[in-house]
Amino acid sequence: MTEVVPFELTPTPEVPAVVRAHEKPALTWREEARALAHLAWPIVLTQLAQMAVITTDVIMLGAYSKDALASAAIGLPLFYAVWMPGFGLAVAVSPMIAHILGARPNDRAGVRACARMGLWAAAIMTPPCLIALAFATPVLLALGDVKIPNVVTSFNTQSKGAFAGNDYSGNVGSGILKRFIVTFDYEHQIMYLKPSPMPLTDVGVFDRSGIWINDSQGGFKIVSVTPKGPAEEAGLKEGDVIVSIDGKLAGETTLPDLRQRLRNSTPGTKVKLGMQGGKYVTITLRDQI
Repeated sequence: MTEVVPFELTPTPEVPAVVRAHEKPALTWREEARALAHLAWPIVLTQLAQMAVITTDVIMLGAYSKDALASAAIGLPLFYAVWMPGFGLAVAVSPMIAHILGARPNDRAGVRACARMGLWAAAIMTPPCLIALAFATPVLLALGDVKIPNVVTSFNTQSKGAFAGNDYSGNVGSGILKRFIVTFDYEHQIMYLKPSPMPLTDVGVFDRSGIWINDSQGGFKIVSVTPKGPAEEAGLKEGDVIVSIDGKLAGETTLPDLRQRLRNSTPGTKVKLGMQGGKYVTITLRDQI
C-alpha cells in the first residue's frame, strides 16, 4: 500500500523582468550644457574657420578690384554647386566609420571596407565634377538669360592704322550690342545691358560685300578688303574711293545706310559702284560666314 506524505508548496519570489545594473541620476541643465559644449566646440571652430576663409577672400579681392570680387561672387556658387555632391559622399565616410567603431571597436576589416568605399566614391565623382567645371565658361559668360550662338568677332591682322590696336581684336561690335539697351558707366568702367523690347531684323549678319568703308572727301573710302570676298574678286582694293552707288552720287546716301545695304541685301544682289577715276565695278553680294 502506498503511503501519502503531505507537503506544503512555497511560492517562488517574483523575478523582475528587467534588472537595472546601474542607473545614472538625471543631469541638471548646467551639466547637460557643459556636456553639449564639450561635444560642440570642434564644430563651432570649424564653422568659424570657414567664415574666416570667406571673410579673407572678400577683404583681399575687394582690395584688389571690384571686378575680382564680383567674379568670385559669381564663380564660387557655381563651384560649390558642382563640388558639394562629391564632397558629401566623402564626408559620409566619417560617421559610418564612427558607427562601426562604436558597435565593434576592433572591427578593422569594417573600417577598411568603409574607407575603400569612400575612395571609390571620390574616384567616381571626380571626373564628372571636373568636366562640369571645365564647361562652366559658357555659364559664367552668359548675358543674363540671353544666349547668342556662333558669335562673329573681329580679328586684326593690320600692323598700322585705326584697326592695328590690340583693343580691336575680339570686338563683338554693334551686331551684338544692338540687341540691348546699352548704358555705360564710364567712372566705374561698367556696361549695363538690358534686352531690347523691339524686334530686330538685321542682327547676326556679317557684311556681304567684303569691304569696310568710311566717309571720305567726295565719297566713301575703302579701308579694308576681305580676302577672297566679292569686292576683292571684283578688283577693289584698299584706298579706292566709291563716288556712286547704282547711279546715285555718294552724297545722296549716308555711310550707315550704305553699310546696312551691303550687309542686309539678299545674297545674289548686284551693286554697281562708281569709283574715283571713272571706273565702274559690279559686286555680287553673298554670305561669307
